[in-house]
Amino acid sequence: MSERDSIVELSEKRTFPLFEKSTKMLEAGQVCLDPGEECEKHTTGHYEEMLIILDGEGRILLDGKELFVKGNSVVYIPPYTFHSLVAGDRNLRYIYMATPTYFDPEHIGWIEVWNSLREKSVWTKYSGEVSDPWEGIADHYDEWSTSINYPGKLLDKVFRFLKNDSKVLEIGPGTGAFTLPIAKWVEEVVALEPSAAMRKILEKKAEFNNISILPQRFEDVEDIGKFDVVLAAYSLGVKDLKSTIEKMANLCKGYCIIIDGDRATNDGIRVADTILKKKLEVEEVPWCSYLSKINALHQMGIFANVEIENERGDVLWRIYLKQRKNMYERLGIWKEGVEIEVMVDLKDKDLLVDRNGELYLLSNGVHALIWWANR
Repeated sequence: MSERDSIVELSEKRTFPLFEKSTKMLEAGQVCLDPGEECEKHTTGHYEEMLIILDGEGRILLDGKELFVKGNSVVYIPPYTFHSLVAGDRNLRYIYMATPTYFDPEHIGWIEVWNSLREKSVWTKYSGEVSDPWEGIADHYDEWSTSINYPGKLLDKVFRFLKNDSKVLEIGPGTGAFTLPIAKWVEEVVALEPSAAMRKILEKKAEFNNISILPQRFEDVEDIGKFDVVLAAYSLGVKDLKSTIEKMANLCKGYCIIIDGDRATNDGIRVADTILKKKLEVEEVPWCSYLSKINALHQMGIFANVEIENERGDVLWRIYLKQRKNMYERLGIWKEGVEIEVMVDLKDKDLLVDRNGELYLLSNGVHALIWWANR
């Protein structure tokens, strides 16, 4: 958070909100009333409120009781309490602060939560410091996808939205887990893949002339036309979730599909990441699952359908290790031998097992297919 978002210089004669872009559930602002001016009777509902009287004097009607207030005093207003405030013979200036007294999903800025967690994640830091975050590991990612049989049943679910004459826009296709099978059945697939390493593999696999692979980020695309289906599978690690979803909807004349997931607290990858970050002294950011996207969509007025597919795709340890080591080495924080310590901890938790000479991380998570008709 910048200094501008943390410190505000108060004005003597201006009413304005405070920290609108910084706070999550707290609402605050400065109010300046001229002599005799009234802040009309109202209630803040389930919010409790505090008024800090900076200077001046006046009267507050608090649930039917009239009280005198002046500078250097503080007033507490309980939830569901009607109140009004009238300035006396001088200007009355005060700060109000209000916050909900119980958890209310409608008052959580889910888009802001997503954007904040994304900004703090180690992957965001890594992506911002290298030209291609997939360089050196794209082939391992491709092997990973194949080893866990991804996309599996998700592909059947996506096929329900496709016709022979469908035009599909895919955001972040990677090495083509969805792109290639979809291209067999539709008229055209436009795949937006900014990673040169991913594109190289995808281009080698692309056997059909109805696939256009563009080296662009979705955020940068303009004048690309309309599509029957817009698909983003595990690829919305974007800077601004709201504008990205709005853009998906604007480009879509049929169905928007987002595929995301969640991992249980005892999932092998999740536990391994937690252990590794602790040993490398990397900040642990709260896990941001598909639920945050669903809530963000809801607050945007998009009431999407959600279908859950149980996942049991255990992951090869060597591929997981290659990906994480590549990322942390390029960030300059990898410690030699740390993988042995992580392996010991995972084996103690029965999350790392040997199968015919190969080590596997046990998975315990789900895929979520989130879709809505955009007509």
